[in-house]
Amino acid sequence: MQSKIKEMRKRCGLKLSDIAEAIGTTPQTVHRLENEQISLSTDWVEKIAAVLGVEPSYLVGWDTPTDTPQDERDLLDTYRALPPIMQYSTLALMAAIVADHPGASVSTQKHFKTIRDRYSGLAGHKEDKEKGGL
Repeated sequence: MQSKIKEMRKRCGLKLSDIAEAIGTTPQTVHRLENEQISLSTDWVEKIAAVLGVEPSYLVGWDTPTDTPQDERDLLDTYRALPPIMQYSTLALMAAIVADHPGASVSTQKHFKTIRDRYSGLAGHKEDKEKGGL
């Protein structure tokens, strides 16, 4: 299992510290998880899988990743290269566009309304903090 975590982390171009920050732990803990020096709980699997963009079942060896089209991989790579404030703003903007789009299904609109609500205020707040405000 450790090789899948490490393999996917490297494939995504992420460092131990990137994963650690995203899941709320230290790079040393991520290293230990990758190398099975500490037990990989369901909670850890879910958190790491979310950051790596794979299903938890893939990390534990139950299935293989789906083939992702190149344009989606390019979009994800571009997003990951953005500074955090631009990531939040991008999510908020995309969510605002899709949440009320008449061509989107009800479930898609609901999903993006949730994302819009989560990130729209956060983007402005983070920007203010980075500029020395709030």
